[in-house]
Amino acid sequence: MAIVGGFVFAAVRLLIAAWPWLALRINGKKAAAALGLTAVLSYLVLSGWPPPAERSAITATIAFGAVLVDRQAISLHALALAAIAVILLQPEAVTQPGFQMSFAATAALLALAELWPRRVREINAPWPIRIAQNAGGWFLAGVAASFVAGLATSPFSLQDFNQISTWGVISNLLSDPISTFLMMPGLALGAVLAPFGLGDAPLAVAGFAIRLINGISHAVASAPFAQFHVASGPGWSLAVAFLGILWLCLFKGPLRWIGLPFAFAVSLAPRPAASDVWVSGDGAAVAVRSGGQAILFRPDVKLFGAEMWAKRRGLDASGGAPARDAAYDCDHWSCTPKPGAPVSVAAAWNVKRGLKPERLAALCGAGLVILRDDFAAGTCPGRTVLTGADFAAGGSAELFRQRDGSWKAWWAQDLRGRRPWTWGPDLR
Repeated sequence: MAIVGGFVFAAVRLLIAAWPWLALRINGKKAAAALGLTAVLSYLVLSGWPPPAERSAITATIAFGAVLVDRQAISLHALALAAIAVILLQPEAVTQPGFQMSFAATAALLALAELWPRRVREINAPWPIRIAQNAGGWFLAGVAASFVAGLATSPFSLQDFNQISTWGVISNLLSDPISTFLMMPGLALGAVLAPFGLGDAPLAVAGFAIRLINGISHAVASAPFAQFHVASGPGWSLAVAFLGILWLCLFKGPLRWIGLPFAFAVSLAPRPAASDVWVSGDGAAVAVRSGGQAILFRPDVKLFGAEMWAKRRGLDASGGAPARDAAYDCDHWSCTPKPGAPVSVAAAWNVKRGLKPERLAALCGAGLVILRDDFAAGTCPGRTVLTGADFAAGGSAELFRQRDGSWKAWWAQDLRGRRPWTWGPDLR
């Protein structure tokens, strides 16, 4: 949307300004805004109307509409109107990280623009001095923009993605000029000239810029201490952080800084206790916490769910089969704990085929037994046993080991609550 709308707006305004007869008779800025708006809406239809493009089109429509009615195109008022429009058309968007992070970053950048000092331009300063001053100003603005946008999006990144990018400011400073001066103009010119058979050269420039940005991203991501994984904060901390960011952006003067500690709520809030065991909703996958590591009994099954649980709890799930085999004895159908295992848990995910008596005895030797299928009554007496019926009723589960050796379970169904798509008999 930025490429299409921005390129059309700039090109039309330049062409009108280059034609004095037309420039004296129409408002070039409004004409360019009208055609830019038309291009954005046309591209929205051409793209198939996906939700991210729709949100971008709404924001661009508010900006171009502000130009048409003689209002400031880029302001907190325009951003608020865009957010209201998106919420009216897509109420579910407020739960999506993309919506939250994009509007939080934009609001922070607009608040920064209001605070940014306007430098007095010298009339007769030599051009080398002007170039140095402008370069220094652009560099400081880039650092400030990247830093502020990173701070505004960090609560959502911590809570939703459980990671901190250490070198994000450096990556942005290196990538933004390439994107602004090579990639985006190349893509825009390529799209315009492609129907005439002249788009190869600008698209080649854009491709070079994309490869360069990818190289920078790879180098930064591979640098030492590039990312840190952290556990998610309590559920209320993200809402408090969002309100703190809004307070910082909307209020002016010393009163603004009241929102600063609230904006860091996700970072400052104490983390809830991490569960010792995670089990998928069908009992087919089990993960165990061992210090700061998550041990997956079946690294190739339900990997997304296991990794999400590990990230939410601030654990590293990259150990794979070697980490599992060091603490648990696993075959194709089951896992049992070895001496010194971090958690005394055993699991079998296909007991319908039957298990050998010695294997069954090893399973029952663990303090917690997880069975994907239903098991005969009276098996593993004195042990906590979860079967297929439990998972059918409760879904996935997090299990906490108590001081007295018992287990406490948090079931997904209980936390989610009854919904129209989950109606049915409560099997537990």
